[in-house]
Amino acid sequence: MFALIQWKLGRLQEEIKNKALQIIDRGNDLEHWEEDPKLKKKRETVLLQLKGQLNSPQPQAKKVPVLCRDIGNYIDLYNCVHFALMREKISWLF
Repeated sequence: MFALIQWKLGRLQEEIKNKALQIIDRGNDLEHWEEDPKLKKKRETVLLQLKGQLNSPQPQAKKVPVLCRDIGNYIDLYNCVHFALMREKISWLF
């Protein structure tokens, strides 16, 4: 998830990218989906799409809102950046 946030901001660090790709390639996450083959297949598809996205050229670097820079945990960072990106997409409404 953190790799995707960095990619969306055009700031994906090589170390983070490599770690995310290792996790996807290992398939450890898919073990959690063993009980439901349909959901496991969907998860596998999503992870392959993410892998493709992480390997594709990043968008131009975006500014990171100041209030997002010093957040210590990934959930709050994700929420902060997600809100900032959504605000950017709908800024034409304001």
